[in-house]
Amino acid sequence: MFQTLPNNRDLFPVCLAMSLTLIIVLLAFHFKANKAFNQIKSQQLLITVLKSLSIFLFGFALAMFAAKKQIDNRLSNQYEGKELLLQGKIQNIPNATEEGVRFILNVDKAELINDVANDKDNNSVNNDVNNADSKNTQNIPIDLKGKVRLGWFRHQQLVNAGEKWQFKVRLKRPSGFMNPGSFDYEKWLFTERIIATGYVRKSQTSNKRLEESKWYSINRLRQTIHETIQQNVENKSSAAVLSALTVAVRTQLDDRQWALLQQSGTSHLIAISGLHIALLASFAFLPIMLLWKLFPRLNERVPVRIAGSIMGVVFALIYAMLAGFTLPTQRALLMVVIGVWGLNSRKNHDSTTVLAIALILVLLLDPLAAMTISFWLSFLAVAIILFFIKRQHQKPRWMMVKLQLLISLAMLPLTILFFGTASLTSPVANLVAIPWVSLVVVPLSLLALIVMPVSTALSDLLFKIAAVAIDYLFEGLELIDGTMLSKFYPAEIPISFLVLAFVGLLYLFAPKGFPARWLGAVLMLPAVLFSPDKINHGEFTYTMLDAGQGMASVVQTSSHTLIYDTGTKASESFDVGKLVVIPYLRSKGISNVDTLLVSHEDIDHRGGAKYIHDNIPVTEVISSDPSVLENAKVNACEGSKKWQWDNVDFEILSPPAVYPQNDNNRSCVLKVSNGYHSLMLTGDIQKLAENDMLDNYLETNPEKLKTEVITVPHHGSKTSSTVEFIEAVSPKIGLITAGYRSRFGHPKPEVKKRYESRGVTLMNTAHHGAISLHFPAKDKAIETKSYRLTNHGFWSR
Repeated sequence: MFQTLPNNRDLFPVCLAMSLTLIIVLLAFHFKANKAFNQIKSQQLLITVLKSLSIFLFGFALAMFAAKKQIDNRLSNQYEGKELLLQGKIQNIPNATEEGVRFILNVDKAELINDVANDKDNNSVNNDVNNADSKNTQNIPIDLKGKVRLGWFRHQQLVNAGEKWQFKVRLKRPSGFMNPGSFDYEKWLFTERIIATGYVRKSQTSNKRLEESKWYSINRLRQTIHETIQQNVENKSSAAVLSALTVAVRTQLDDRQWALLQQSGTSHLIAISGLHIALLASFAFLPIMLLWKLFPRLNERVPVRIAGSIMGVVFALIYAMLAGFTLPTQRALLMVVIGVWGLNSRKNHDSTTVLAIALILVLLLDPLAAMTISFWLSFLAVAIILFFIKRQHQKPRWMMVKLQLLISLAMLPLTILFFGTASLTSPVANLVAIPWVSLVVVPLSLLALIVMPVSTALSDLLFKIAAVAIDYLFEGLELIDGTMLSKFYPAEIPISFLVLAFVGLLYLFAPKGFPARWLGAVLMLPAVLFSPDKINHGEFTYTMLDAGQGMASVVQTSSHTLIYDTGTKASESFDVGKLVVIPYLRSKGISNVDTLLVSHEDIDHRGGAKYIHDNIPVTEVISSDPSVLENAKVNACEGSKKWQWDNVDFEILSPPAVYPQNDNNRSCVLKVSNGYHSLMLTGDIQKLAENDMLDNYLETNPEKLKTEVITVPHHGSKTSSTVEFIEAVSPKIGLITAGYRSRFGHPKPEVKKRYESRGVTLMNTAHHGAISLHFPAKDKAIETKSYRLTNHGFWSR
């Protein structure tokens, strides 16, 4: 088994984390708090060490087996881009947008559509094919079972959760952008057990509903509740929050809502978390206590505590079902069940023991849980609460305030690590938001669900009252967002520094009398004082971001920043400016942009410009398209314009002031140089612009075209990169920005051959992720880094 796993060092930390966690839990069981270590006999210590080693090996093997199984289940390379016929059940609530619908299909049958059958489906079969042998038109069964994430665009049929469908699709292996500071989409797909992504192909015969959803389908019920909320609650922002809190549908939340929740540190409240499930389980005690009080003889048969616990578990189970039994919800439900067991057990189990048992069971049921953010945040939050309560010999004043302060501060390093941001106002925001959501919004929402089958009018009224409560919540978050402390985006701090800061915070909150608590502040210093590496005067760096089929890149000098192109914007939820560029800038500690240069008007180059301009200070905007940004002054991109930053020269080589109305050939071509090295950014120029540049510079100033590094024009399209242009530029490195398995097929084989035959080293974002180059201010080699190669996880393609 060890030999068949990918040869990747990143699998080891996950297995190690699980193994060490199990060992720590075992030691916690063995070494009780009232035992001194020197009282333990050597034989007993040896047995404990052997047990720990056994647990370590077991945990390591279990985690490795789970990872290997998931890797093997993913779509095989040989089926990428091929037309497949899938049958399966719609698992989640489909996310319908103006562009189409996205959903997860749990595949139970898959076939490879051969060319002949595919041609028939497209009504393009000639007589010879019609007379072909029948076995040539049979689809080929393939081994593909599991969850597939699909998009169905420009369709007319309704897709509902719980239904069984057949689709003609094209798939690819789980893939995502790889950039500093950005969300690891491939890792998320891996932890969600998604084996492929793709889209539904147009077909009048293949795409069809095979079976309606069953009347008892939980997902169908969830979709009905979601649609009812969306139809009956007028304020769509509030309706989006209600859907998130009742049936775990968070796709309707808009950008402003997410921004407010993240910047105030309250986004955890919108998830159906352990807090909400535990709260609902606690509420279940109330009717039981009332009933047992009215009929005391019931207590003789079943003690009120046990009856209430059973009802609490039932309520928690129902709520988890409404949430779709997602992995985080399953963990929360398990923690509630173990907690209830601990309270009702005849043995007096310590709260930390109950937490440890829950932790072990979660890891045994889902060995890859340690890869998820929610796993660490939920268990660490509970552990911090227990740590705080245990250190109190008597109930202190303002206990809840102090507890919330401790949780918020302790979670600060973790939120920076996981999300790249932190809110210094989160203690205040959570102090108000947690009881407001937990005691007002959630109970009203769930009560509306309970009465829905009895009275639709009363249910609608309760939903509307809950919506008003949500409005008040976001009004408060708006007030908090107006403060300077609500937005804190530190640079990408090393993990080791953040771990030290987390330990230091806990050390500071150790019980009174604990020796040298001030050392906690010392442990926090590396994270507090950290700053990114500085760029020396005369040097510059260039990062071509992984933006798929589009272009987004950043040039930095010692004290200035230029953005060249901003990637695409396919929809409100898919904006490269929001998903890639802004997170990258924040991870590098960049708080303002001197120049935003949009090469031309194509959406895959200008799509993220508005979001960037609205979310970070921009001094100047340059483009060949004056309408690239509304309500902003756009300076024209014209040849011969030049400037200097920190002894680094910038010059626009094309287009001239007057140019034909061809958007690609009007791309701004920018050359950056420092006397030792040079870089040329070419946008989407084609042969016409390339020839014009040759005419303008080849005879009068050929050195102006000479460049060490070039961004290959138009993503490597065959419309560009003529032999004459490549030879005039004479680059050593060519950078290509292209999407993984893009339908455009960039870069074209003949274009790659032109560069490689002339000794040019090509790097492609589809295979390298973000590509960073450092240009020193001396006659020294350019340093290149591939983010995908240096940060490749065992889950990565």
